[in-house]
Amino acid sequence: MFRVRMLPADDGDCLLLDYGTEDRQHHILIDGGRGSTYAASIVLALKDIHGRGERIDLLVLSHIDADHIEGLLPLIEDPDLPGSVAQVWFNGFDQLSDLEILGPRQGDAFSDGLLKRAWPWNADFNGKAVAIREAKLPVINVVGGMKITLLTPTMKALSRLRSDWIEYRQSKTLPVDPDPVPAGLEILGPKLATVPGNVAALADAPDVEDRTVPNGSSIAFVAEFEGRRVLLAADAHPSDLLEGLRKLDTEELHLVKLSHHGSKANTTIPLVRAMAAKRIAISTSGARNRHPNPEAVARLIQYGPKELHFYFNYRTPYTEVWDSQAMRDAFGHECFFGEGFEMKIDV
Repeated sequence: MFRVRMLPADDGDCLLLDYGTEDRQHHILIDGGRGSTYAASIVLALKDIHGRGERIDLLVLSHIDADHIEGLLPLIEDPDLPGSVAQVWFNGFDQLSDLEILGPRQGDAFSDGLLKRAWPWNADFNGKAVAIREAKLPVINVVGGMKITLLTPTMKALSRLRSDWIEYRQSKTLPVDPDPVPAGLEILGPKLATVPGNVAALADAPDVEDRTVPNGSSIAFVAEFEGRRVLLAADAHPSDLLEGLRKLDTEELHLVKLSHHGSKANTTIPLVRAMAAKRIAISTSGARNRHPNPEAVARLIQYGPKELHFYFNYRTPYTEVWDSQAMRDAFGHECFFGEGFEMKIDV
């Protein structure tokens, strides 16, 4: 079995990959969502895993955006943490890591917690940055038969943030807005696709690609188990993902966790065509940036495979609009919503 669980993480990401057999499973935890996610969701999942006599075989903090790291800070600091973590992938300052708006403070806090825990840190990369260093993509075999192919980040992407992190350490000042919306990338209050007729126009809206430095530092990869492949895109830039996918020697992707919660700036037409995935997972409550952007979903419908399945972990005005009878009749897709504790997707 190979299952992806999208935990409710507000407008962020918190994913659990379960794989193995029903009797003996392995687990990869990716990101922690907002600060409330730990007590509301993560700790419950950890207790269940520990109760089965299992552990988190790999914890991945993709980058230090607040909506990915906040929920992992109480985890790293919990004196009564249920269970154990075998190893961690995280690019801290000493690994030429990334800086995030608000993130340097949190990144340093997570690094300090990791040192206290003494969990193996980037051991698969000899303690150095989890990054692409040469033309060939790194392939890591994780315990239990899971194969991970790293798609991003590059060392160049990580190095762009180092000077900012240094500046933060020297000044200890932070912007007023912890999660500013990059100018030109997001439009708050977008027109929703209320009728099938405007989907084509939304899909063909000009591509304005995300080039923010923190998102470019995301650890994004393809996880493969028993021939089933999932793209975990974090908040990676679409051009970087596209380059990685072109290098990837594999067949179809069976599931894609969309980059940056369905931002139009991270879901370009060339990337949609390259992914060619029929099942799309989008993790967000729609708070703050009101994701997923209608342009992103429209591009998937217009330029992706037919009969798409969309998996949303929240039902919001920005997700349920795609579940109208008119939309489903016109385009043949289906929508699934996480109505309770989590959204489970069997790969």
